[in-house]
Amino acid sequence: MKNSAMGSRRDAFLDDLSSQVALVLRELNIDEAKADIAANEVTAKVVANFGGEQLYIPKDYTHKLQARALAIYDACNGRNHAEVAKQFDISVSWVYRIYKRIHAQTIAKNQRDMFNSH
Repeated sequence: MKNSAMGSRRDAFLDDLSSQVALVLRELNIDEAKADIAANEVTAKVVANFGGEQLYIPKDYTHKLQARALAIYDACNGRNHAEVAKQFDISVSWVYRIYKRIHAQTIAKNQRDMFNSH
């Protein structure tokens, strides 16, 4: 791969990384200006820590995240969100968020479509 093509892919990756971080921060109700600043800082830290290295990003990472989310969901009993947060080293608000998402997925998977007779 030529340097210009590699540089183009690198720039696209870093731009997307910054955009995705900003998006997640906005979803967490961080105001847009602060989210953009934080996203740029995260991207700069990634460049500082990994610049010059060749990285492989596996496509099955979302599967690992889903497996972790299911483990968090299974660990929750409705009254132990703080314990689960500590166990998985995440915030209590993330436990609630993950629980809500997996619960909705579980309901959607198990609920029949009343408009589709198949």
